[in-house]
Parts: sequence; C-alpha cells; structure tokens
Amino acid sequence: MIDQLLVWKVRGVGTSKGRIGKLVRKLNVEILGIAKPFLGEEKMKLLACKIKLPNFISNEKTRGKLWIFWSEDYKVDWVHFSDQALHGVFMKGEYKMLVSFIYAKCNALERRKLWQELENVRVSGLPWVVSSDFNIIRNDFERVGGHPRPLQAMEDFNECIDKCCLLEVPVLGRKLSWCNGHEGLTRKLGAARQNTGK
Repeated sequence: MIDQLLVWKVRGVGTSKGRIGKLVRKLNVEILGIAKPFLGEEKMKLLACKIKLPNFISNEKTRGKLWIFWSEDYKVDWVHFSDQALHGVFMKGEYKMLVSFIYAKCNALERRKLWQELENVRVSGLPWVVSSDFNIIRNDFERVGGHPRPLQAMEDFNECIDKCCLLEVPVLGRKLSWCNGHEGLTRKLGAARQNTGK
C-alpha cells in the first residue's frame, strides 16, 4: 500500500524548495508530484537530493509541466506519458497501484484528449489514484465569483469520472482553498480537487 503521496501545484520550485523539503519530511512523503515547477528538468536532481526522494521523472519532453519523485522503496512501471499526465504502476513488495498525475490544459478541447487518455489507461484489477490539477470543476458550487464555467466542459469532466469509475475523496478542512488575488467582480475563490481514486 502507498503510505504517503503528495501532489502540489507549486507555480515555481525556485522559491519553494525549502517548503517542499519541510513538507516531505514532516509528512514522510514517499511519492511527490509537482505541477508547474517553472524550472528545466536538469534541476530535478538537485531537488531530489534535497528532499531525499532519489528517483524522478518528468513529462517535459512532451511539453508537459509535471515532475514526479519517489523513494527507493518503490519500483515503477511507467504506463503512459503525455503533455497532460504521467501514469505509472507503483509497486512495493506485493502491492501494486496505478497512479495518474495530472496537470490538465485550460482549453476544453485539449482536456477532452486527457479524458480519453484516462479512459484508455486504466489497468483492470489494480487500485487507481488520479490526482493533481484538472483545471475544471464538477459544478459551479465549487467556486465563488468570476464567470460561470461552460456547462459542457463540466459535463465532459463528470462523464469521464463516471466512465473511469472514479470516486472523489471528500474534502477535509477548508472548502475553498485558493484565490486568484483579484478584488471586486473579478475575484474568484475555489476548491482544490482532492485525489480521485477507484
């Protein structure tokens, strides 16, 4: 069983290395996914040493924005790479789990490619965790302020969740976890999507 998995949309590793290291140590994280590192993958080795997770991979070659780190306790069979996701079977002893790290495009048409990818990547019989930033909400109640999201984009996301037989993990703590920093009518508050798994 995977003990500690952390996925963080950091928006730039450069100024956050210390915080990431403290969080990894405090929570005994064994698998770390970072979305939007804003650094070239040549910097991954330095961060891997700092956080003591020696194995790492990115989807930079497919023009993606994901970095994944994991401990020596795991063997990983990478199933599929794309510009929006990395999918791998993590093995620890006899235990196996498919983990999909997502950083979805903001464009609804591009996200449809991701939804199809998720439907195709499932491994029958394995537990599956799908986690990170989907750049879409399931319904407009997950956000306060700003323009309503296109109904079709939300329907596409919900249809993908249903087809993949995924369940959303309930939120613990604050319901709204991010703000766009604007004031007045353009201010938006939203909920971070929790890990989705089956």
